[in-house]
Amino acid sequence: MTAPKPKHHDFDDAEQWMKDRWGMTMSQHIRLGQVVPFEVAVHETALLFVRAGVEGRVVCWKKEDQRSTRGRKSHISETSVLMLMFVTMRAKHSVSIQHMTETAMALTTSQRDALGIVHFTPHQDTLYRRIWEAIKRLRKLTDRHPGKRRQRMTESERRAVEASRDKTEMSKRHSRMLELTNLLIEGSISFLPREVRRRFRGAAAADATFAEVSGKQKSKKNLKPGDLVSTNYDCGWYSRKGNHSASEDPDGIHKFGWELEYLVMTRDPSETEASYPLLFLSTSGHVPGALVGHGRFLWESARDRGHGISTLVADRAYFPNAEPEDLQRPLAQAGIKVIADYKNEDHELGIQAFYASKDGRHNLIMVTGNWYLAFMPKALIDAEKTYRDLVENTKNLPEDERKQRRAEAHAILRQQRAEKSRYRLMPRSGYDNTCARQYSYPEFDDPEIPDAATGEMIKVTIPGKTVKIPGVLHDKDGKKHQKHIKYGQEYEYKSPVWKAWFGKRNNIENGNSCLKDADRAALGVPMKRRMRGPWIIEMAGAMAAATANLSRILDWLKVRLALRNMNRMSRTSAALFEPGVETLTVEEHDRRNAFNRLAKMEELRLLT
Repeated sequence: MTAPKPKHHDFDDAEQWMKDRWGMTMSQHIRLGQVVPFEVAVHETALLFVRAGVEGRVVCWKKEDQRSTRGRKSHISETSVLMLMFVTMRAKHSVSIQHMTETAMALTTSQRDALGIVHFTPHQDTLYRRIWEAIKRLRKLTDRHPGKRRQRMTESERRAVEASRDKTEMSKRHSRMLELTNLLIEGSISFLPREVRRRFRGAAAADATFAEVSGKQKSKKNLKPGDLVSTNYDCGWYSRKGNHSASEDPDGIHKFGWELEYLVMTRDPSETEASYPLLFLSTSGHVPGALVGHGRFLWESARDRGHGISTLVADRAYFPNAEPEDLQRPLAQAGIKVIADYKNEDHELGIQAFYASKDGRHNLIMVTGNWYLAFMPKALIDAEKTYRDLVENTKNLPEDERKQRRAEAHAILRQQRAEKSRYRLMPRSGYDNTCARQYSYPEFDDPEIPDAATGEMIKVTIPGKTVKIPGVLHDKDGKKHQKHIKYGQEYEYKSPVWKAWFGKRNNIENGNSCLKDADRAALGVPMKRRMRGPWIIEMAGAMAAATANLSRILDWLKVRLALRNMNRMSRTSAALFEPGVETLTVEEHDRRNAFNRLAKMEELRLLT
């Protein structure tokens, strides 16, 4: 009996998708990429830029800033230099001007035409200067951190450069840069067939990754009058702890650079099939620790480009560290489910908020992001903090004793989590525009429970079936707050469903690791992006994400097109996607490889 195929097996459609989106078959793509990689990179770049509409936006920005049509005409346009940069990233995993120049010198006439490089020069030094001039014009449109970077300067000179920047102009450039970098990502997403894109259920994960820069830099506390600052003076010191600002961890190990934010697709834990690849959706960048507003932008940018987000998973830097007005409140109003974690602190693992209605009927507390009946025993309220404190206090014990005590404590914690669910109110609706939300009371069969303070038995009273908790609450002093929006999340903390969802953060951690891999996008290698300033980091970060998307889509299609079992040893074999792979001979292999004809060209006959 033949086993049933998965719902989205796609075997019959994948080849046509490849032809529609890439204009070639998978085996053609592999053979071309192995022999003439620039041909494939230029082909992909031309398609991506047309689909993303980059040239139209750049031309529009130039017209907005143009004061006159007079002056010397450029040899290379801003769009062409962007395309050349993307080809270099795709083929050489670099965005340095040296590598871009070498790439341009190696291109064929038709490849240069496809990139719009119509005023070519055979002199490499001249071409280098033309590329640099085009980059400077592009930066003038989109770089919000302009300034001289050829030589290091003093701290006072750096402050003068920052003071000379017009805030309105820099804000405009910032908006353009965000639009440009996310257009590049959107262009790469367009290689995924629309039918497959529609399968995405809206689960996404957000995270930041650090990109180190080259050059020396002293920390501010060690900077003396007359000392020179880094040529990357707009970047900052990064720490692994807290919000990643060095001020949060003064005694830790710090690195100097820039942070990049990404939003990446993930899957609903109920999805059992890889029915679509997990792609980067949006990006932004900032100095380490300055996270305000970026989480919201990532979501809004993806939403505005048609990628509906229904669930967002993120670490503590976003949830709960962000202010409600900056992130959690807009997400709640949009109906997006939040999956969050907490620090081992009283105000995060204990009672986070309370609600007592004016009529005295409702008395509730929020613990680890969910609403519970206020008479829930204190041992259950403090269960998470008690366990984490024990873990901290057993660090210096002998290994056997430490493992035993932690195992015993964790067994108790699991029982307490199960018991705590009895007191939990279940969401009955989404948040409204004021962030108010309706909840259902649990069915509580026990007529009496022991009082947490005295131990005496008290009567249990459930005031009704439902309760609507306002979007703004008052603390004990009558001060308004939104702590329940700040700390709230959709699922019960550390429950099986929460763990299944929070584990999906691994998708973005894996994605960030791939972007930094020297054999992939090389975002973790500063010397692959020798230009200075945050601008090139954000541009390289967007191009790295876009090239990663192309690779992920291709890998996803390969799984559906392979005619025999595929693994890391065989996935780059063109024969794997061609008929007759099981009985393939050497003669047939050589006959299929049309590039064997190149060996007959006199210019390529190096061996006799």
